[in-house]
Amino acid sequence: MKARVMIMLGLASFILTGCGSDDGNHSEMKAAIQMEAEDQGYSNIKWPFFEEDWHFEKKSDGNYTSHGTFRSNGKSHEFSAEVDPDSDMILDFYAD
Repeated sequence: MKARVMIMLGLASFILTGCGSDDGNHSEMKAAIQMEAEDQGYSNIKWPFFEEDWHFEKKSDGNYTSHGTFRSNGKSHEFSAEVDPDSDMILDFYAD
């Protein structure tokens, strides 16, 4: 199961990084957040398309926080997450 998640995360990162890899492109962190939401039980998720919809903000400790909305099974959910940009590990995730 863990291998499948890692393969999916790697594939998602590969696909998303095709758009560029400048400092403003948070595709690896986006993929980690998406995987975390799926692990939390959300399904049929529709994520924000535009970069500005993700609201990434760098904290003083170097980690990033993100917040925004996604749709799951037709219902809108707000989310917030904290991500370590070096490992793309989710440190905190909440969705209502």
